[in-house]
Amino acid sequence: MKLLSLLFSATAMLLPAASAIAAPTATVATSGDSTQIQTTGNVTFDVDSEEIFDLHGTGTLFVSQRANHVTRTLQAQGSSVIYTVNGVTKPYDDAAKDWLRDVLDSAPTPPPPPPAP
Repeated sequence: MKLLSLLFSATAMLLPAASAIAAPTATVATSGDSTQIQTTGNVTFDVDSEEIFDLHGTGTLFVSQRANHVTRTLQAQGSSVIYTVNGVTKPYDDAAKDWLRDVLDSAPTPPPPPPAP
């Protein structure tokens, strides 16, 4: 049985009015395994492209997956992409991109962020 929860977590961003913007988060959990995908700002995805995702402006991406006693994470901000497996930094290579494509292909579509005030 799949347990699906879609959450909004508040992320403070420096805007002229010092407003807080909610970041879409999708979390999927099945039998002890879990996947979390969180974006802030403007992030677009194209799993058929070499880049897979595009961070626009100050957009960020965080992906975490625990499956079969292995934890993988990807953090992207600006031109920096950090990929880890069980806490050890690994190259963001073709194998890492294949993992990310699989995660994104199996994830539900996150809800749109709430409108800005």
